[in-house]
Amino acid sequence: MGREVKRVPLDFDWPLDTIWSGYLPDHCLTDEEADSGTWQQHPPIGPGYQLWENTTEGSPQSPVFDSAGKLATWCEEHTTTWGYRRTSQEEWLRLIESACIYGQFGNVIGL
Repeated sequence: MGREVKRVPLDFDWPLDTIWSGYLPDHCLTDEEADSGTWQQHPPIGPGYQLWENTTEGSPQSPVFDSAGKLATWCEEHTTTWGYRRTSQEEWLRLIESACIYGQFGNVIGL
């Protein structure tokens, strides 16, 4: 599963594992709309940190935290970077701050 960190309001309350409604079209898209992505409505932006999956249209996978470090601690205990690959809080923090979440198995990197 692909992952990304979104910055959302601290009181952002969308159910975990539920696709964000703004990523689901409300009508049959034309080819131009589908290609441009302009029909999408992204979640609100704020100071909080939240892990999202981006393999499907996108849904939150973690609670919202007030720091990258707290999200990294939660991730170490509750999720993988890619496939079954787990990593330390320190590595999670590095990935969160780099804005690129990935897992590595030898020479293979999964995004």
